[in-house]
Amino acid sequence: MKLLRLSINRINPAPYNPRKALAPGDPEFEKLRRSISEFGLVEPLIWNKRTGNLVGGHQRFAVLMAEGAKTVEVSVVDLPLEKEKALNLALNKIQGEWDQDKLAALLDELTKESSLDLDLTGFAQVEADAIIAEFLDRQSFNGNDSDFKVDAELERIRKVGKTVTKPGDLIVLGNDPRLQHVLLCGDCTKPADVQRLMGDDRAILFATDPPYLVDYDGTNHPGKKRAPAKKNKDWSGSYGLTWDDAKANADLYQRFIATAVEHAIATNAAWYCWHASRRQAMLEAEWKAAGAFVHQQIIWAKNRPILTRSHYGWQHEPCFYGWLEGKRPPRNKDAPNASSVWQIDTIARGEDRPDHPTPKPLEVFEIPMLQHTRAGEICYEPFAGSGTQIIAAQKLKRRCRAIEISPVYCDLIVRRFIAFAGRAAVAPEIARKYAIPQSVAEGSHPRGREKPSTVREAGSHQSDKKSPSDRSSGKEAA
Repeated sequence: MKLLRLSINRINPAPYNPRKALAPGDPEFEKLRRSISEFGLVEPLIWNKRTGNLVGGHQRFAVLMAEGAKTVEVSVVDLPLEKEKALNLALNKIQGEWDQDKLAALLDELTKESSLDLDLTGFAQVEADAIIAEFLDRQSFNGNDSDFKVDAELERIRKVGKTVTKPGDLIVLGNDPRLQHVLLCGDCTKPADVQRLMGDDRAILFATDPPYLVDYDGTNHPGKKRAPAKKNKDWSGSYGLTWDDAKANADLYQRFIATAVEHAIATNAAWYCWHASRRQAMLEAEWKAAGAFVHQQIIWAKNRPILTRSHYGWQHEPCFYGWLEGKRPPRNKDAPNASSVWQIDTIARGEDRPDHPTPKPLEVFEIPMLQHTRAGEICYEPFAGSGTQIIAAQKLKRRCRAIEISPVYCDLIVRRFIAFAGRAAVAPEIARKYAIPQSVAEGSHPRGREKPSTVREAGSHQSDKKSPSDRSSGKEAA
C-alpha cells in the first residue's frame, strides 16, 4: 500500500459517490467529527491518482474540510474509471446510508460494462437488477398522449396513399435497451411471426383486447343522422374470417392463445382478455382448452352508455383475469389497491364517437402492469391496434412486445409513440421514415372528432382505437 500526504485541493470527491452526504449538524457527522478529534484519522482515505478522485472516505473527507485541514494522508491506487467505481461500491457497501438513485445509476452503468466482474462491487447481479428496477419504478415519465388525435392521424396516413410499414417489418421503439418495445407487422396466429417477435424472451403479462367478433361492418350500430358513412367501416376481412361465424371465431381465439402460450408468455404470466358479453362462454372454453382458468371477471364501468338498439344501454365492458392452472402469477406487494370494477371515463359526452366504438384508455393496461410487473419486464399484446398498450408500457417503464396485422395502424403506432416519447426516443432513421410528408402535413391535419378520455382518479388519457386486427362492436359494446 502506497501512502502519500496530499493537499486537500488535489482531492476531488467522486461525483457519482452513492452514499448520502453528511453535513455539519447531522448526528452521524458530529459523531464522526468527535471520533476524528479524539483518535485522529486512523484509516487513510483512498485516492485514485489516475483520475484525481476520492474513492473511499467521503464522509471523513467532509469532516476534514469542515475542520479546515490543509493536507491529508491517502492510500494511492491507480485504476481506470470503471474499476474505480467498482471499488467505491465495494468500500461503501460496508457502512453508511445509500443515496438510492445514485446507487442504481452507478450499478446500471457498471452492469453495462461487459468486461467488469460485478462481484467486485460486493453486489450480486440479481441484487443489482432489483435495485435498478426499483429505481426505474420511481421515475415518472413526462410524455403527453392526450393531444394525439388518432382519427386525424389515420386520415393523414391514408392521404399519403402508401404506408411506411410493410408486412413483416420489425420496428424497435425506444432508445434504452432495458425499456425498448418491439412492434411486428404480422399475424399473431402464426407461430413464426410470434417467435420472430419474442426470440427467447417471455412475457409476464398477457393482457389483450382482441377482435370482439360481433358485427364488424358496424351496420347494427345506430349512428347519429349527421354521422358520416365511414363510421360503418367493414373490418370483416381481417385474418380471412367471417366475424359472425361461431366456429371461425373460436378458431381465431384458439390459434392466437395457443401461439401465445407456446411462444410468447411465461408459464406464470397473468392473463387479461377483454371481450364481448356474447362471446364470454366461447372465451372461457378456449382458455380452458389452453390450460387456463378464469379467476375473476373485471368490469370497466364507463361514465355513460353508448347508443345501441339493445334494451339497455351498454355502459360497461367485461374482461377475464386468470392464469394457467397451478401457475399463479406474481403480484406486486406495493401495487395500488384495485377492485373488480374499474371506473374509468370514456369519450367526453357530446363528442362524436371515435373511429372505433370500443376504445380503451391507458388505464385498462396500466392497472395490470402495476399489479404484476416491474420496470423492464415484458408485456405481450397480440392485437396492438393504435398502440395503447405500448404507450402505457412506455409511461410505466415496462417493455411491450406487440403484433399488428395492419400496416396503416403500424404507421399510426410509430407516430403516436414519437408524439408521446419524442423523436429522440427512436432511431434517427425511424423518425425520418415515419414523418408525414410536408405536402400532406401542411394544412391537412383535420380537426379531430376525438377528445382524450378522462379518468376520475388519474387524469386524462388517450383512448385506444383499434385497427382491422382489433375488435369492434355493432349491436353491443361489451
